[in-house]
Amino acid sequence: MNTKILMALVLFSGFTNGFAQQKNDSLQLIYRPADIGIIYPISTNGRFAGRYDNTVSFQLLAGLSGRVSACAVAGIGNVVKENGNGVLIGGLFNIIGHEATGAQFSGIVNITKDTTLGAQVAGVYNQSGNLEGMQLAGVGNVARKGSKAVQVAGVFNRAEIVHSQIAGLVNIAHQVNGVQLAGLVNIADSSDYPIGFINLIKSGEKSVGISTDEHLNGMVSFYSGGRVLYGILGLGYNLKKAISIFTRCKEVLGRICLEKERVYG
Repeated sequence: MNTKILMALVLFSGFTNGFAQQKNDSLQLIYRPADIGIIYPISTNGRFAGRYDNTVSFQLLAGLSGRVSACAVAGIGNVVKENGNGVLIGGLFNIIGHEATGAQFSGIVNITKDTTLGAQVAGVYNQSGNLEGMQLAGVGNVARKGSKAVQVAGVFNRAEIVHSQIAGLVNIAHQVNGVQLAGLVNIADSSDYPIGFINLIKSGEKSVGISTDEHLNGMVSFYSGGRVLYGILGLGYNLKKAISIFTRCKEVLGRICLEKERVYG
């Protein structure tokens, strides 16, 4: 796996150079139904692959396209200069320079510079500008905004405007229109439905409570949440046990003092 990742980094560096060389081209994209090859620039579109608009692209290792309108599949990864539409499948990565419509699947990372209309599914990380759809990642998702967006990650989600976030540990957002569900912490300026142990909502509730009952069970609680839902993090202890332990310690110290007086006078 380490060898594949190293190869991916080398390929990504090469694609970046090819991307930069063609970025300032004023030529319109040339339509071709398909680009088939091994790795950029060894393909039917050659070293000018970034100037072509392909319906489909199939690369044994990795490919570069100006635009893809239906499907792109590569063993390691796909780089698309402008729009990537349809289904993009990369063994390790998919990189799209403008907008994406459809679905992106990769073993490690999906990155769309501008808008994603559809889904990003990655083993590790997804990133998009404006997201109108879903991000699903093993580790984390980042999106600038997306009023209809849903983020699901094993560790963290981050967005400016988002509909819903589900994370194993942490969700961070400016405005959440739906539900925030985190295994530990939700952070937002505005979120009415946060579900987590700690919910740091700027417009919500944050308070500390102390309580006890007739059995001397004491509890210190931290309440935090939005206008509708809030979480409770509490620390409790039975005061009878504390008194019993204190009494027992006092008895032991008393016996030690008596024994000391008996021995030393």
